Amino acid sequence: MSKKQKDQFSLTLTGVIIYSVILIGVVFGTYLFVKNIFEKSELRATEAAAKAYEEELEKEEAKEAEPVKEEEPKKEEKEPAEPVSSKEIDLSKVDVHSFVDNDKKINYSENFFGTGKRDINLTKDMDFFNRLENVKDPETAGVNDLSVKRFSAVNDRDNGLEFLVYSNVENGQPEKITARENCGDYYRITDYYYLNGRIKYADEYDQTVIYPVDISSSDITARYYINKDCLVEYVYCENDKATVYRLSELSQYSKGTADQYDYLEKDIINRAYVTYYACQNMSDDVTISGYVLDEFNQPLEGVNVEFYEKGNSNRAALTQTNGDGFYSFSAKAGSEADHYISLQKTSLEEVNIYGIKIPEGSGDIKPETVYMGYLDNKVRLHDVQIVVRNAVDTSVPVNEGQIKLRRGLNNRDGEVFYSGTLDFTGSLFVQLYSSEYTAEVSKGGYETAYINLAVKQDHLAVIGYAVPDLPENSYVAVISWETAPLDLDSRLIGQYGNPLTRSVTDSIGSVMAESLGITDAGKKEYKVYLSDYGNAVTNNNMTYNLSDSGAVVDIYSYNGLETSFKVPAAHAGTVWDVCTIRNGAIIPDNNYYYILDEGSVFASK
Repeated sequence: MSKKQKDQFSLTLTGVIIYSVILIGVVFGTYLFVKNIFEKSELRATEAAAKAYEEELEKEEAKEAEPVKEEEPKKEEKEPAEPVSSKEIDLSKVDVHSFVDNDKKINYSENFFGTGKRDINLTKDMDFFNRLENVKDPETAGVNDLSVKRFSAVNDRDNGLEFLVYSNVENGQPEKITARENCGDYYRITDYYYLNGRIKYADEYDQTVIYPVDISSSDITARYYINKDCLVEYVYCENDKATVYRLSELSQYSKGTADQYDYLEKDIINRAYVTYYACQNMSDDVTISGYVLDEFNQPLEGVNVEFYEKGNSNRAALTQTNGDGFYSFSAKAGSEADHYISLQKTSLEEVNIYGIKIPEGSGDIKPETVYMGYLDNKVRLHDVQIVVRNAVDTSVPVNEGQIKLRRGLNNRDGEVFYSGTLDFTGSLFVQLYSSEYTAEVSKGGYETAYINLAVKQDHLAVIGYAVPDLPENSYVAVISWETAPLDLDSRLIGQYGNPLTRSVTDSIGSVMAESLGITDAGKKEYKVYLSDYGNAVTNNNMTYNLSDSGAVVDIYSYNGLETSFKVPAAHAGTVWDVCTIRNGAIIPDNNYYYILDEGSVFASK
């Protein structure tokens, strides 16, 4: 190669290198410029989402919020029928039988209700929701003034459903419906809010134990804001981060995200109206069930079980026990009258269970297990010891208290067949044959107590508890059990999950009783729970220890003993949801749980 050629080649190579360096610089500079633009855009989106999340959760400061995501997992969806605008549907003439059959099976899989005509100028209106719910001041929450009914059904996936329907007492219209779907290992909770029959807002979350939740917190995983049957905003929360989707921004989303938004809108509005009308066409019946054994703890088959309203000789229900001694029948909730069950079988002493209350909104009723004595054994008397102590301080005996005995369970006003006085230790010995009895205990300074006595050969001593006089608008739940050394924990949970109150005494040993007090009940709502701490903390949740403990929860007020609950028999689990106290009414819940989340409050002291 000549020198001239070499010089030309060197010049060309140098030019290529210089050009390449310049090109790389330009590309890198462009990358930095574009990166900066996207980072600023992402920052603005994040700040906007965080601000929206802060407003919805009513927190002083919201945690970091993510921008709208382009890709969201699709839900499996059947091809829906073309929706019809809700404006064209006369909701007052809905044929509920098209989606609810005679067995109370509800069909949510078809679109029976369409969505409204979209308008990007529609905005969310939370005035109605804010009037109903007030997390910061629960006593002023409008939901407390609504009546409550409870209904049971199944959905098209054969999952059990329970609905709590909160209705306006003046016009009877539902304004809130809480739907609980039993999904096996957890419950899917959906709250619907309606104004004049139109859905305004809904939220969703999952729980393994049904438990009051702060509805302004990130525990709520999905929020639907609806105006004129259009989903105007959807907020999804995961790991304390909120993603916000808005109808006004729908044109900016990817097709996948827009399709998902369409699906969510159709689904929530259809479910809201199917639920609304289904609940107005169901009866709020409850199931009453229990067990009957003989004095030797053997199940009794063929016992006649008759159900009556107190003061009414017309029998309301009749059934018989099966081979396990189990009986079950249905009754309508809402009656203010007491009811009773009469148990009868040839050769056995008749036993009645009195004081059965079924207030509006009741869950299932589970009377305590009954032990029937044989007539031939009535001549065999047992020496029975009755001990009564102060429920607040179990070391204090209710000495010199007066005792009256009646036959049957929860018998407060029947014929008295024995009277006596407790000695200085708070004890009394009396001879009784095998059967069921009620001891009435009275003493100045104490509310009158009623203690059930199951007398049989292997059960000849009973410890009961009396509550010191209570001021007006106060409640005390007295929890006691017989099995030692079982460590049961009682809890009182307030509205929206706060406050969480435990007994001052943590009983374990020979004397096992705890008490939970409400000094100023007001209009707020409270729930009472009892849990088996020892097995819950070790995750041994399928045990029967709690069910076999003989635990009793007595609820006292200024008026004395209001009602009693006995732990349901033959249930595996470590948490018993006993009852709800709402506006002075004590509503049975009787839910039992055998699955707990990690870090559950029921597995901690």
